Amino acid sequence: AMQRGNIKMTYLPLASFFDKQGTKGVNSSVNFETFEANRLIISQRKGIGEHDNQEINPGFTEGYGRYQQDVLIPAFLAAYTNRDAASVDLGDIRNALPMPNWKLTYNGLAKIKGLDKVFSSFSLTHGYKSTLSVSSFVTDLDYAATLNVNGTDGKDINSQNYYSSFEIPNLIISESFNPLIGLDMRFKNDLSLRFQYKTSRNLAMSFIDYQLSEQNTTDITVGFGWKFKNFKFKKLANFFKPKNKRNKDDKTKTKMKVGEMDFNFDFGKTIAKDELNLKCDVSFRDDKTVNHILDQDQSVATRGMKTIRISPSIEWIPNNRLTFRLFFDYTQTIPAVSTSFPITSVKGGLTIRFSLSQ
Repeated sequence: AMQRGNIKMTYLPLASFFDKQGTKGVNSSVNFETFEANRLIISQRKGIGEHDNQEINPGFTEGYGRYQQDVLIPAFLAAYTNRDAASVDLGDIRNALPMPNWKLTYNGLAKIKGLDKVFSSFSLTHGYKSTLSVSSFVTDLDYAATLNVNGTDGKDINSQNYYSSFEIPNLIISESFNPLIGLDMRFKNDLSLRFQYKTSRNLAMSFIDYQLSEQNTTDITVGFGWKFKNFKFKKLANFFKPKNKRNKDDKTKTKMKVGEMDFNFDFGKTIAKDELNLKCDVSFRDDKTVNHILDQDQSVATRGMKTIRISPSIEWIPNNRLTFRLFFDYTQTIPAVSTSFPITSVKGGLTIRFSLSQ
């Protein structure tokens, strides 16, 4: 009987997350080189004797060469979970157990004596999520047809490797810290600061062309905000005047005089807000995809870019119907491959929003 299906489960390859550069170039990977070396260990655990083609598979055992699927899968999982290939489980991947993921948030810092006079809120966040998936698997008909021929499992006449019971075209591990560390602080004076460090990787291993596509992403954001309530441009103008000429009348009015022009915001039952918000976000994103090819001693960057963004803004809300927003946005991208060009974009402007709803 033929079986078909797919696999998706939570996973925990955390120990290999922070990879290092390997010995085969700027884009090479220690984890991938470990994966290549693990195949010989797995082959010797699974089989005996010598492989029929010792020129291509030196040291590998009979039927379990360097590209045999039952060798590749445990060698890959051992390398990318930082486990010893000599003891990693060689069983069916469909029987693997799901592993824990987590999300942690702590809001108690603002309640600590002393800090409660400085912060109105202070939260720390940390989250980790990872999945292992096989988009499809199907019974290998060649395995079923040649099973127990001459008392042994059948071999592929081209590779001289044993057929696997199931054909698995690819295996994907997706892993992310969202965030690795996150800080969100709000002070008593309405100043707010935010910091987030997110990082992720996606590993797509193909057992058809024996390539690993590895995407690594790092995203760092720093945010600043300051809210001023009961803000009046007249008060701001007075602040810059000599003390003896300042207007001492601090009563809140809906009529303001700036220079020789009068602005009267009278909307019946509208409640004036007179709020000024200063914001600035600075972010850095590094997104890069590298293809590693088994036994080719090459790792090639295929796509990716570094992006730097700075976006300050000033928003004034004189009442709950009218909003003025002055903004500026600077973005620079630096590509990871030579076929693309760096791009810098700058935009800014003033937006005015007026609402007719009550």
